[in-house]
Order: sequence, then C-alpha cells, then structure tokens
Amino acid sequence: MQKLSLGIVGAGVMGKMVGLFALSRGHRVTYFDNNPILFDGTQEKIIPCSLVAAGMLSPFCELEKADLIISKLGEDSLPLWEGISKDFDGSFYFDRKGGIVVSHPEDKNEVFNLLRKLKQHNLRHVCEEVSKIKLNSLEPDLSSSFMEALYFPNEGHVDPLSFQKAFVEKIIPQCDECHFNTEVLDIGPHKIETNKGHYSFDYVIDCRGLGANKDLGSLRGVRGEVIKVQAPGVKISRPVRLMHPRYQIYVVPRPKDCYLIGATSLESEDFSPVSVRSALELLSALYSLNSSFSEARILEMNVQCRPAFTSNNPKIIFSKGGGLIRVNGLYRHGYLISPKLAEVLLDRMIGNLESHSPFFECCSWEDL
Repeated sequence: MQKLSLGIVGAGVMGKMVGLFALSRGHRVTYFDNNPILFDGTQEKIIPCSLVAAGMLSPFCELEKADLIISKLGEDSLPLWEGISKDFDGSFYFDRKGGIVVSHPEDKNEVFNLLRKLKQHNLRHVCEEVSKIKLNSLEPDLSSSFMEALYFPNEGHVDPLSFQKAFVEKIIPQCDECHFNTEVLDIGPHKIETNKGHYSFDYVIDCRGLGANKDLGSLRGVRGEVIKVQAPGVKISRPVRLMHPRYQIYVVPRPKDCYLIGATSLESEDFSPVSVRSALELLSALYSLNSSFSEARILEMNVQCRPAFTSNNPKIIFSKGGGLIRVNGLYRHGYLISPKLAEVLLDRMIGNLESHSPFFECCSWEDL
C-alpha cells in the first residue's frame, strides 16, 4: 500500500480520527490547528467545539431526528471506539453500558415517535421497553415518577476532555510534525500556508468545522449550550435522555461524580454565554430526573456552534484534481460518527470505497 504524507488542518474529533487511522495504516501525519495542543479552559480563546460535546455514542436514539445514514455510521463506529479504547490502554473515559430514554407520563407520545422510527427502519430489536422494576434495577437514582423507559443496551459514551489528553499522549508523538497555536491562512491541493510558513503534502485534509465556512458557503453554525455539574449525591451510570415536545435534554455521566447536561439546538451562530432561558430549561429538566440534583454544584456553562449543512448530514468533498479533501457538517454527531467517517475518507482517498457502499453518499466531488 502506498504511504502518503497528510497535512490535517483542524484537530477536533474529526481531525483526530483521520490522523489516528491514517497513522495505523502507515501514512505520515502533520497537524495544524489554531488552538493550543491542550485546552484547559484558561486560554482566552473560545473552547473548541469538540470539547463542548457530550460524547454520546447513541446511533439508534438519534433516529428520532437524524437520517438513517447517521445511525449506520454511528453503529459502525461503536466497535471502532472499542478498538481505540483498547489501543489507548483505557487511558480515556469510555463506557458502553447502554442508554436510557424516559419521558414524563404526559409526554409519552415522544417515546412512541422514537419507537415508530425504529420500527420504520427495522430496528425495533435494538431497544427494550422496560418496566419500572427493570428501570429501577438499571438506574435506581432516577425519579420514581418514571413508570417505564426504553433501554438501548449497545450504546455508550466517551468523555471528550479525557480523550483529548489521551490523544496528545498516544498519537501526537507518532506524527511527523504538529503546528498548534498556528493560524492557517490558506489551504489548497497539496499545500498549506500558515503565519509561520508554507508546507506541501500528498493530501491536505480540511477538518476545520466552522473554520472552513469561507470555503464552504453552504455551511452554517447551530448553537448548542451545555452545563456541567458535580453531584456526589446522585449515581447515574448511563446517558439518560428525557423526551419532551419542546426541548429534549440528555444527562451524561462524567468522571468524579460529574454530569454534562445538554443540549439546546438553536439556529444561530451566536457564541455569547448561556442564556437564562436555556439554563432554566436544562436545570429544571435535570431536577425532574432526580430532586437531589438541586444540591449539585454548577462547574461550567459552555456554548459552541456546531457545523452543519442544510441536510444536517456530513459531506466528504474531494477536489477533482486531487490533493485536497474536505470533511465537514458533522452537526451534533461528531463523536458518534467520526471513526467510521474517517475510515470512509481514507478508503475513498486510495480508491477502495465501492460505489455501492452505504457510505458512498457521504462522498462527493466538487471543483475547489
């Protein structure tokens, strides 16, 4: 197999996955990113999108709003996450205990709608309708007001911050070069221009998310807000989604008795702080899961804008002349689909992706 030099612009979750799998195939990797190599929140820059994410690996729950291609990419990414965790010697927080979907009695139709979507796609077998007794055995700290739930045993979650640290320790040393805190001025087939110099590669791979909006006119930002709390008095071990006709929240476990609550989804490229309305909605819904969350301590409130195309599906765009690949539009599914999407990109790059592949629709040609 031909070994190629790759210049990857953007070290978010998509850039990480492309580099990780490229190195495993013997390619040479150089990273470029305008953020620091590690982001601890003390920098003046806005926290990168990939570190604000919840890290939910829930391909079937996402069918409530997402297309089937997202579910398929996510389903095929789950064993890849298992492999990454093993290769990283368990050095980042990754769990696969499944996920729970609940609703208040007056909102049961929201759960029925999800079941209907699963049946429509012949995926009814991926979840189990559980009684209150079974729900109590799975998550005894959930409110007693929930009389039933859906249990998705094969879903999981990952902590983006611990994955970032593990990536820096395990993968960055394998790269040819890394240019962090570096402004990328221009990219094109085979070339990258920064404020520090010019570089050439067999392929340039653009993983900049919203940073590529000047080159991808159809890309838009969708605002998402999350809150991180610490609640030693609550023990929830799986991601829990609360279905609601107006807003739907999820609560995702984090290390050290912490939980991430999200996420609003607003059609806006507004990076201003979390609004009072959003905070009230998220925290009120959190309280309804377990009243003991009232004593939780709010550690962080963060905002980011997720890159999305009109369809809310990703695109891999290859320049006709070769030498430049853009992958973007992962929307709210970055951690869910990026491992398989990286494999699709690398297979397509060397001509191994068949036109009948279910992922071929993610790949398109465009004059750049």
